[in-house]
Amino acid sequence: MPLSNRTTFKALAALAFACLASSTAISAAAQTVIVKSADGMAVLRYPSSATPKTPIRISKDTSTDDPAIVVGTRYRIEPANAVLPKSSTFSIHWEMDSVPGGAAVASLRLVRHDATWVQVHSVDAEAQTFAALIAGGGSYAIRWNAQSNCSGAEARALDFRVGTWDYRAKGYDPGRSAVTIDASRCAVFDDYVDIKGGRSRSFFLFSSIEKKWFATTYDPGGRSVMQGVLEPNGMAFYHSTIDRETYHKQN
Repeated sequence: MPLSNRTTFKALAALAFACLASSTAISAAAQTVIVKSADGMAVLRYPSSATPKTPIRISKDTSTDDPAIVVGTRYRIEPANAVLPKSSTFSIHWEMDSVPGGAAVASLRLVRHDATWVQVHSVDAEAQTFAALIAGGGSYAIRWNAQSNCSGAEARALDFRVGTWDYRAKGYDPGRSAVTIDASRCAVFDDYVDIKGGRSRSFFLFSSIEKKWFATTYDPGGRSVMQGVLEPNGMAFYHSTIDRETYHKQN
């Protein structure tokens, strides 16, 4: 897909700043150590009686290459190899307008990055804050994670895109897309790289609530969210009434 004609969101620009430092406090009443990120949106709590040997801090991770992550919810608990007490709780606050297009709150999870993103247990989502028991440092975020399988013809509308595709269009550098489908069959991921190394990553999600397709994309122009419309032989995703991207089957 081309790397132009994307909508730049001002909120995303704020994520380009350097990682922020965190603060630490001890609650005398509960004898709990509270570590906060500088913006106060991420909080780690653990018993003061089991304080890790290495000081813990939380920094903002400004990586923006995963369109399935809620914008601004990626944080690092450092050091990454820190071992935390079993009762340690980590929470991240999120904003509704930063959620990937079409993703319901019930489909969001607090996740940790190992080789891939994996869900952490004991998740609670109240007051737009996800909390979970965690065991160690590393990179955490709030991310879409399907709960159930999607079925029906409309949910299968983009199955034909799965695979590796060459892209060529007048006025654009040629490139290649690697398109995969989530195990839930509710989402399609498109990782595009052109011959100059320019990259975009897209997350196509079928909303089982709204019965519509949405696309969330990161590219050099920023982040964009589009709504899809079924067409006779494929899908169209609209930036506006006159600016759209189309994906059609080739007969």
